[in-house]
Amino acid sequence: MKRYQIFLALVLATVGFLPLAQSNDDWRLPALWDWATNVAYPLLEDHSERLIALETEVAMLQSQLPGGSPVNPAFLRPLIVGDSWSNDGGDWPDEVSVTDMSRNESISGERLSWMATKFESYLDAHPDADSLILQGGINDLAAGKPEIDMATAVTTMVALAKARGHIEAIILMGPGPFKGHRSWAVTKQTRLERYLLWMSAFCLEQAIHCFNTYEQVNDESPNQQYIKAGWTADYLHLLSNSVATAHVAQQMDVLIAGIRGD
Repeated sequence: MKRYQIFLALVLATVGFLPLAQSNDDWRLPALWDWATNVAYPLLEDHSERLIALETEVAMLQSQLPGGSPVNPAFLRPLIVGDSWSNDGGDWPDEVSVTDMSRNESISGERLSWMATKFESYLDAHPDADSLILQGGINDLAAGKPEIDMATAVTTMVALAKARGHIEAIILMGPGPFKGHRSWAVTKQTRLERYLLWMSAFCLEQAIHCFNTYEQVNDESPNQQYIKAGWTADYLHLLSNSVATAHVAQQMDVLIAGIRGD
């Protein structure tokens, strides 16, 4: 990719997102999705360039938002809603040290669309929760669901959480890699990367916080090293109490502490 193409993508990003950032009550999913799929994504020619351009774009957009990421006293009592990445003993929530992670409604095999149908009941069950960690997407991708359906489910849940006065801050935690799993395909990898691009832009527009799991634990090394790095034999889950799981927990600690201004 030529430098002028990256510059053009960033200019278009700035022009496109600053008006959206003026109001958290006016989320226009089609406009943002059109920008991500028709402008930004086609300019990014290969995997490495997509990630580099995304990091640059997000940093630039963050600098344009008033005040950057505000300090928030929440995340003393977060509600966790997710899938099997977040609900087994020894998973990353068990190793987070800076807050109480006991309000966990994660279900193995859960898809974002299924979470959305139960989401209000989770909020009702935890009226003392002051924040939300919303994790998921890998089961949607594995099942071949389009990324627009994933984005719609996330948009719905974030809107419902914001409507509750007791949810003061939100972390959106994206899916990790699953190359090597029996369901993986090039088309699904493309959907994953497109969803991550949308997710980062959505977090900025909504003034919520993004945790890019894919960037934290992606490992393209040969199979045996891949498993030793902290992956189970299905190439879909992190090993409980592994170095990789501890790394995710440590990075979540850093993010939460930063949000609270610790």
